[in-house]
Amino acid sequence: MSDLVQTVKTEAFEMDYVHFGVGSHVLVVLPGMSLKSVLSWAEAILVSYKLLAEHFQIYLMDRRRKFPDHYSVEGMARDTVAALQALGVTKASFFGASQGGMMAQVIAAEHPEMTEKIILGSSACRTIGRSVPLFENWEKWSLAADLDSLVSNYIDVIYSPELGQKIKPTLVKLNADATPEEFSRFAVMARACLNFDYVADLPKIKCPVLVLGSRLDKVFYEASILEVAERLKAAGNTPEVYLYEKYGHACYDEAPDYRARMLQFLR
Repeated sequence: MSDLVQTVKTEAFEMDYVHFGVGSHVLVVLPGMSLKSVLSWAEAILVSYKLLAEHFQIYLMDRRRKFPDHYSVEGMARDTVAALQALGVTKASFFGASQGGMMAQVIAAEHPEMTEKIILGSSACRTIGRSVPLFENWEKWSLAADLDSLVSNYIDVIYSPELGQKIKPTLVKLNADATPEEFSRFAVMARACLNFDYVADLPKIKCPVLVLGSRLDKVFYEASILEVAERLKAAGNTPEVYLYEKYGHACYDEAPDYRARMLQFLR
């Protein structure tokens, strides 16, 4: 793990995070699912967020250590709030990628006093349709510690074909030493997505929302990404929406103007 990683302790758990950037406003980044913690690549993430770090203090939050056997997206969101409160963060904007976007919805609905704005990157308010067997397979392969099937499929559906083929050997190598605990965590996160349905609670979100995604997303698909915006509009919110015509689910890592779009909305 990078030397940049710090740990916050609450009465109930510990959570790793990275804190960087400057400014009086806070941006909390909630990553999506990964077999290895995204904090393992903290240095690269700092480079990726350089533009935003010039304007915001950024907290990149991992999930809690030592998952419960049954851990919902709502539970992940509430634990993140508890960790941020322990760090003294009382007001922030949130960017959630994929499952992190689900968590951002929960935080905005349950803690409006804490939430300035949210950005939902390649996310959904529920897991339906063609997304269901994807997460079921991820859970199954994780429980079986089937690294080849899990990582190969993950790369194929997360990234565009061009980038996926380019980085697949590296990612397979980086995940080769995955531990039983890491497989178990990933299975729990997959099950949490399958059980997540926040449709009824979306009207509680009153803060400004930016929905970003790709029309070629193979995880939540265009219809699911747009459903969040449509249901927010029906509840009286006025979300901004932008969908890329290329890339894929990980457009938040691939699109060169993604951070600029985030900054424009946040400022």
